[in-house]
Amino acid sequence: MKTIILGAKGMLGGALQEVFPNALALDRAELDLFDTGAVEALFEKEQPELVINAAAYNAVDQCEEDAAQKEIAFRLNSEVPKQLATLCKSMGATFVHYSSDYVFAGDGSQPHAEASKTGPVNVYGESKLAGEQAVQEVGGQYYIIRLSRLFGKEGQSEVSKRSFIDTMLYLVKEVGKTELSIVDDEVGSPTYAPDLAAFTKSLIEEKAESGIYHGANSGECSWFAFANEAFALASLDVKTTPCGSDAYPRAAKRPAYTTLNNSKRLPMRSWQDALADYIT
Repeated sequence: MKTIILGAKGMLGGALQEVFPNALALDRAELDLFDTGAVEALFEKEQPELVINAAAYNAVDQCEEDAAQKEIAFRLNSEVPKQLATLCKSMGATFVHYSSDYVFAGDGSQPHAEASKTGPVNVYGESKLAGEQAVQEVGGQYYIIRLSRLFGKEGQSEVSKRSFIDTMLYLVKEVGKTELSIVDDEVGSPTYAPDLAAFTKSLIEEKAESGIYHGANSGECSWFAFANEAFALASLDVKTTPCGSDAYPRAAKRPAYTTLNNSKRLPMRSWQDALADYIT
């Protein structure tokens, strides 16, 4: 199957290349996704059967405060997926797009299923929800996969962000921190990039029904619990103290509870098992 991976130098893009080794892997240096003519020309030349869009804007606080950044967020997270989905539909290709747990308000206490009511509380979440809606409106053969708290091997792109886990390990191993206060009132489902890539491949190979899927690892945890599990696995001696999210004021409000329930597929392995694989 002729496959194109977009956002190939990000964390998820790198993991996707491991399970789709023969794919044409492109990042921003090879293809400007805002150049609609260039995107159309690429599709015409390559005639892909599968397009996996791992490119995304995820500077949550920047787009909350800056009008120009907000415009970029909506272009990359909504307008670009719409064009890609339209091109895929026109040539009968399958389109894969990734979304976020931030499409939910996070004001409940029960895990969110794929059909749960959405209601983002920040601009980033609004842009991701707009992307979901755009792809659904286009139709065709598509998979929208929501994830949360992505971790794994750091991406190679200059705009790729270090994961929370890698940040915590860096603070202790490299900076020398012996005490850390970590947010304990935001709960979600960690997602290991290689597991998400394998989940993506399974949807395609099994020709699953088009729609929205949750691709996070099983279980839930706060940032505090997530970090402590990583420190224990890495045998690091650090004193951690739980704190509220208000201890770290940020421009964008974060949803408090966004655990993802994968109700449409077999459960993925636990986030603890995935984290153990990553660290050890």
